[in-house]
Amino acid sequence: MGKILTRFEHDYIAVKIEQEKEKDLGGGIKVGTTSTNTPFKVATVLQCSEEAEKKYKEGDTLLIKPSRADSEREFNGTTFSLIKMDDVIALV
Repeated sequence: MGKILTRFEHDYIAVKIEQEKEKDLGGGIKVGTTSTNTPFKVATVLQCSEEAEKKYKEGDTLLIKPSRADSEREFNGTTFSLIKMDDVIALV
């Protein structure tokens, strides 16, 4: 895939948005809607900046704020969205 993030993007994560509805965590537990019924976004980590690598790794599944990662980009045939570490709600 190549290096998506530059050294200036110190707290960013390149993710692929998987779905915008709900995520089944197993055991009957489903997450994905806030109290206002706005869906969280479920994303898979493609690449982390050095700072983000302290908490996340490639392949991790994240719940992110619904208003984030609205714009998709493409690099070497890979479609991704950039989010900041502050946009992560939970690692699932």
